[in-house]
Amino acid sequence: MKGDLKWLAHVFKLPEFMATMGNLDFPSPIIHVQGFSNRLIWDDSLHVAYRGFAADLCGSMVVDMFGKQGNKLLRATELLHSWARANGHALSMEEFSFSDDYPSLNCKGWDVKLVCMWLAFW
Repeated sequence: MKGDLKWLAHVFKLPEFMATMGNLDFPSPIIHVQGFSNRLIWDDSLHVAYRGFAADLCGSMVVDMFGKQGNKLLRATELLHSWARANGHALSMEEFSFSDDYPSLNCKGWDVKLVCMWLAFW
């Protein structure tokens, strides 16, 4: 085996994986569920990044650049939608919406990804 296949074969060794998980200071109770396997674990970067820290990061940047309300924010929304259309993307959100306590974007993960890309373009 070469490259990633060697690593993948190692990952799929369930007894070793379960032993490692069981030896953690605070093992997850999920390892005791009948039928659980490490093959059920997949990296979900969309939700880890874009519904996690990126929503906070982008929300803070948008508020810092355009404010939390007003004409500048409305103009930013128009620019975002124009940029998305020009790049062949569709947004679900109609306007920027933020959490009450801090400027985190309230939208789908895909929209947060597009806002990240738009801010990098900006």
